[in-house]
Amino acid sequence: MEMEIVSEKVNPVLKRREIVVKIKASGATPSRKDVVAGVASHFGVDDKLILVDQILTEFGTSGSRARVKIYDDPKFIPKQRLEIVKARSKSAAEDQNAKA
Repeated sequence: MEMEIVSEKVNPVLKRREIVVKIKASGATPSRKDVVAGVASHFGVDDKLILVDQILTEFGTSGSRARVKIYDDPKFIPKQRLEIVKARSKSAAEDQNAKA
């Protein structure tokens, strides 16, 4: 999976960086887990500080765009947002277990 940074904005008030990444991957749209792992390795941050807002597949290409937020400290991650992300990750894991 190749990643290219499209835009990066520092938001000092909310203590985070807001990033848009273009992802070139063969096959299906990358999972949130794959995007988090790629962003964590690219920026050298802990994966617990990264929240993936959205992954959009570009029509007619094998690429996707993801909106990602990297927080400076885990205490700045909004609790409601963290619960939503956990629920999405949990439901994706349950779907994979159901298919197996």
